[in-house]
Amino acid sequence: MANSKEFDFMKMFYDIRQVCMGEEVCGACTDMDCLVGYARQCIKKKKKNDTDNLPGGHANIPLCDTKGSYDMNFAMEAIAHTLQQCKSCKDFHNVDCLVNIIRSCYEVIVFGEEREYPGSAFVYLSKLSAEHPEIAAYISEIYRNHGNPVDELLK
Repeated sequence: MANSKEFDFMKMFYDIRQVCMGEEVCGACTDMDCLVGYARQCIKKKKKNDTDNLPGGHANIPLCDTKGSYDMNFAMEAIAHTLQQCKSCKDFHNVDCLVNIIRSCYEVIVFGEEREYPGSAFVYLSKLSAEHPEIAAYISEIYRNHGNPVDELLK
């Protein structure tokens, strides 16, 4: 599992701001009914409680979010960024891990549903390439070659 001291909160919040199209597009934010708002609240809870897992966090993802207006390219990039933060727990993967919850929210935006996560970014990307080769290629490119977008802004 990911060590709580290793989560890059700045990158997580950066991704959320990029994926969300804002209230001027979507209307007033309803955090717990919005995929991005829910992800934001989970990150805040994790920061406050300093725990890797948020019990019930995965089960409460608002899968029926139909109001949200999202930037699909940034959502795919955010999936890559969550994969970079995954510690490849393999058999010890926990669905209530913060990284898993956040990635699952972005998956619903991109694919319309969550995807099974095998506890390994490599296996995940391999499976994804069989079903969605173009999207997998885009996510894989970012996963392998791009650094932290926050670091780039600070240069």
